[in-house]
Amino acid sequence: RLSWPGAATALSALFTASLTALAVGTSGGALAASGPSHVVLVVVDDLGYNDLGYRNNYAVHTPTLDNLALNGVVLENYYVQPVCTPARATLMSGLYTLHHGVTDVIEDSTASGLPLALGTMADAFAAAGYATHAVGKWNLGFFREEYTPTFRGFQSFLGYYGPGEDYYTHISQDAFDLHWDEGPGCGLNCTVVASWFYGEYSTTFFTSRAVEVVSEHDAAAAPLFLALFYQGVHSPAEAPDAYIELNAGIEYETRRVFAGMLSAVDEGVANLTAALAAKDLLEDTVLLVTTDNGGATDSTKLDSDAIGSSNFPFRGGKHSIWEGGVHGTAFLWGGDRTALGPVLSAGTWTLGSSSDGGGGYGHLFDQTDVFPTLLGLAAAASAAGAAHPDAAAPELDWSRVASRFTQHLDGVSHAENLLDATLRPPRNFTYVSHFVRPLGGQGLRLDMYTQTEEGRWNATHQYKLLRGDVKAVSSALHQPWWLSSENCVPSTQINFSAVLYPCCCAPTSPPPPPATSSYCGKGSVTPGLCLGGRNLLGPAGLKADNISDCCSTCQSTTGCVAWTFRNATSRCFLKSRVYSLGEESPASEDPDCTSSVETIQLFDLLVDKTETNDLSDTALDLVEDMSEILDRLAATSVPEGPPEEETCGSPTYYEDPQVGPAWQSWCSLE
Repeated sequence: RLSWPGAATALSALFTASLTALAVGTSGGALAASGPSHVVLVVVDDLGYNDLGYRNNYAVHTPTLDNLALNGVVLENYYVQPVCTPARATLMSGLYTLHHGVTDVIEDSTASGLPLALGTMADAFAAAGYATHAVGKWNLGFFREEYTPTFRGFQSFLGYYGPGEDYYTHISQDAFDLHWDEGPGCGLNCTVVASWFYGEYSTTFFTSRAVEVVSEHDAAAAPLFLALFYQGVHSPAEAPDAYIELNAGIEYETRRVFAGMLSAVDEGVANLTAALAAKDLLEDTVLLVTTDNGGATDSTKLDSDAIGSSNFPFRGGKHSIWEGGVHGTAFLWGGDRTALGPVLSAGTWTLGSSSDGGGGYGHLFDQTDVFPTLLGLAAAASAAGAAHPDAAAPELDWSRVASRFTQHLDGVSHAENLLDATLRPPRNFTYVSHFVRPLGGQGLRLDMYTQTEEGRWNATHQYKLLRGDVKAVSSALHQPWWLSSENCVPSTQINFSAVLYPCCCAPTSPPPPPATSSYCGKGSVTPGLCLGGRNLLGPAGLKADNISDCCSTCQSTTGCVAWTFRNATSRCFLKSRVYSLGEESPASEDPDCTSSVETIQLFDLLVDKTETNDLSDTALDLVEDMSEILDRLAATSVPEGPPEEETCGSPTYYEDPQVGPAWQSWCSLE
């Protein structure tokens, strides 16, 4: 009844399809590609759904990004992880958090990273014969040098290893974090602390480095894969005055400064595309611009990373699995000589100048799909270029990509669908999760499609099932920057300037939580309640010293959405699913038990974008089916990690004569 897409997408199968079917365009004729496409990936950190100008009546000054989006393919049904490190791990590996194990932010001092056994998108492009370069924020681990970018498929890297820092001083957790890694495998004996950038705005010199990569690239020798991971628009709120002044029409200062940060990114993309054009590479380039997660809206919790983003019309934001946290912004653009060129010329998926949500690419598209889709589009252009032997282009060996990887991807390629709108959508469900911090839980997005007489596929339902503590226990802990509740509903708006921005709840104090409950990681704690359901660790559970220990274990265990602690035996039972009343082993009263309370909610986003009309009590069969898929996914999860390596000890710093203590890899295999 419900298909199982993407759980075993082998790269060998992906490229078999790419090098045959994708060589034919939507009109049935050969594509006008001259060879393998250059691929540019731009990640805008913490970009909210309503932040680019084309979505907010052009209140925010982003003319370049708007133009590329409106003349490209906007991914209207795009799902991401709700926080930065898991999102970047998913983006680079093509795997759900369940399968790469990175479920929370990796801080500078954390001895962890994206598991080394996993190949990355950069590994795949490098194996095919691409020149690969990275710029900006890494955040996938650096405690050992093997976790840094030039050991993960990139041939050079300029940027910072950690999750965030000051835009000018580049200080993170009291130490300088900016590195120049020149050449593959550039570790401790090679990396250089980029102290010469102290005092300079990161968006500016990250763009300059990206432009330098393009300017120095030899297209006759190899195609280019460039990943530009901007620091903007992550906190702290810092931007040069000139960019803030571009948004002078925004009355509210928080939003105006944030808009200035985004305008700086927009100018950077303009300079990058100009550099590509100057080298006559732009028309051979596939460009994907994406956020890593939803915009941050909670200003009084979670390190105060909300600095003016908006996810209107969606509920919630970063750190939550409400739509505001996981329904991301992304778009594709391709030059005339790429596989996308004829599609864009025909206007097959073009959003147009309206901002009402019409048009665009409406198929369910997960963050895991970026990896195989970009590879598929590049391979399509390569195959089409083979039909034009007069074109001067490097030869690529795509078979080396498949042989490089042992992992099966959760992501699926949309390349064929982007080129032919009559093909059945490549996936009909995807997985969303956030296992730590408030607003955690897991969920499933499920689309049901029908084919029109014209052959295109439209969604008839867009269901979303949520399980776990997706609601804040006390809304007082979750106050967005516009003084409304994090898990509120966008029903009203306030006028910051000539443009309305959401203010979803009245700025009043929320009611206190029930006296019988106390907050513990995953949700409300209820004495005297035993939860029936499927146990992650078997029917015997595990030993726990107390309730807090049980709660924290659930909080740090992939797939756990609720828990029960038995006082008499001090046993903790971690639940991947909680049965509803009427099912086998429902919840029951027992003074020996203390449990967290799992919430199950179901929404049809096609008619309920704000997630307010819970259908879980009436659509019982659908809840059962979607819960079954979640259980199957939880059963395939890997341990969270890699775990922090206790043998590494405390971090050590490099003492730079210009900037003082600087972060470096501190743990070796010896």
